Amino acid sequence: MLGESCAASIGEAPSGHVAFERADACALPHELGQFDACLLANLLCRLPSPQSCLARLGGETGLVKPGGLAVVVSPYTWMEEHTPKETWLGGYTKPDGHKVFTDATLRSLFAENGFDLLDEEDMPLLIREHERKYQLIISHAMIFRRRPYQ
Repeated sequence: MLGESCAASIGEAPSGHVAFERADACALPHELGQFDACLLANLLCRLPSPQSCLARLGGETGLVKPGGLAVVVSPYTWMEEHTPKETWLGGYTKPDGHKVFTDATLRSLFAENGFDLLDEEDMPLLIREHERKYQLIISHAMIFRRRPYQ
């Protein structure tokens, strides 16, 4: 029912099987370790340095284990109040007239860092502002798998 509070519970998780960590998305510490999956949900276009966050997913000490997943979900609503324009991954036109699209930039960045695109789709997101006003946002979701070490 609209406005009704709900809670979900998974009960007691076996020790060592579930871990939640919290850190600055633009300066993720190496001590976090590696994970089977990392989710960046409606975050990327709100960071001052999105490439700093993405750079921590791969590489020798990357957050995503080889064979693991990186899921990026974003509406790509780049705004200078959140992200300096020079760090935007898309949503602009270069002086030569070339349009830069975030999804294409993400495909390229992930491929360069050892990830393969598995799937992508649009995902609706409904945000309730108050009882009579809602925002409907269509985010773009991309699922990448990190290639095993060679």
